[in-house]
Amino acid sequence: MACSAAIAAINVTLEERLWEQAAEKGTYFKSKLQELATQYPQIYKNVTGKGLLIGQHFHNPETGYKVAAGLFKRGVLVAGTLTSAHTIRMEPPLINHL
Repeated sequence: MACSAAIAAINVTLEERLWEQAAEKGTYFKSKLQELATQYPQIYKNVTGKGLLIGQHFHNPETGYKVAAGLFKRGVLVAGTLTSAHTIRMEPPLINHL
């Protein structure tokens, strides 16, 4: 059963070219975050990432924590990195259909 599920996941990944979707959506999402970083340089240090694994870097962990808490209240799941909120990770889902 586990092997069948793995094979099905591989087939969907290849057929739907999920890596291309991740790159396209990640580029869009990251560009919007870059706009925020440019607009608020006193808050953002940098925005980095590849595909849909995106990091927002802040000048101090307190700001990162406040941003993460605000996003979480709005239903956006984010996470700090290691033991600090200097950088918070955003990992939006690749596929959004059920």
